[in-house]
Amino acid sequence: MKKLFLALVFAFSHSFAQPTAQSIELAKTIPIADVHMHVHNTSYSPSPSDFKYQMEKNNVQWAGGVGDYQTYLANALGNRYISAIGQDEFMNTRSESALVDPEHFKSMFAQAEEMFKAGTLKGFGEIHSANHRSGSPDISRQIRVRTPAIEKMYEISNKYGAYVQVHAEYDTQFVEDLYYMSKTYPRTLTVLAHCLPRSNPKVIDQFFTDLPNVVCEISGKNGPVHAGPFESGRMFSKDGVKPAWLDVIKKHPDRVMLGSDPCCGLETRYSEMIDDIRTMFLPYFEPEVVEKISYRNAVRLFKLDGPKQ
Repeated sequence: MKKLFLALVFAFSHSFAQPTAQSIELAKTIPIADVHMHVHNTSYSPSPSDFKYQMEKNNVQWAGGVGDYQTYLANALGNRYISAIGQDEFMNTRSESALVDPEHFKSMFAQAEEMFKAGTLKGFGEIHSANHRSGSPDISRQIRVRTPAIEKMYEISNKYGAYVQVHAEYDTQFVEDLYYMSKTYPRTLTVLAHCLPRSNPKVIDQFFTDLPNVVCEISGKNGPVHAGPFESGRMFSKDGVKPAWLDVIKKHPDRVMLGSDPCCGLETRYSEMIDDIRTMFLPYFEPEVVEKISYRNAVRLFKLDGPKQ
């Protein structure tokens, strides 16, 4: 019995992989691309210059992917800004009939076309199709990804080799829609916000295996700051990276990126979120994987400028 007890203790204590000394040191200073950094022109959101300061403080050299287009960040970051459009237009639409109607977003689509042609836009995001169990009740909605309005985003993005970052929730209907969108619009990159709430590593592994134009970002799963609706899908904590998530990321190191999601009352905790990533997540991967998920994947996928020297 004593031997069994000791074996169980040993197994439990080693259920999480151990960080490596080399990766611990690399994670402290490596530049980061934050592909889920909200910046909005609202009274409750920090200003774009505040976010720029936070980026510099935390060596975050690339950021965006969600929120409304920010001229200040575009000018300040140049081609290190992951410019997005569509979130505010989508979030401010409450009627389900309007949410699925491309005519309701006609002016936004026209603006996106012009910006893509001018080279000032990278994609659409964050597009909330289903967040009724993984988001604030104030902005809750539940529609399919395969609707005429969202499909129009995919159609335009396919023309320009751009992305759509979607906040959806895992269910059989979403799987059907994702496979349809990915195969119908092969030049559109789908970024699964929060690595798809209500999913699991096995699901993400299957998507990555079957669909070359699907990637994900880890915000909402990143350490102690994000709790509540994301708790069941937590990817890492003070104990390290959950083994199943560690395995799928190591298997598909080109498909995962970093994100913070500093919204909804967490705007002042940006440094804490980035520190969690540097201390609780990145050290558990080999140095070459650390580089990929820290910034190289984002630079490649969004056609961004390389790191500052």
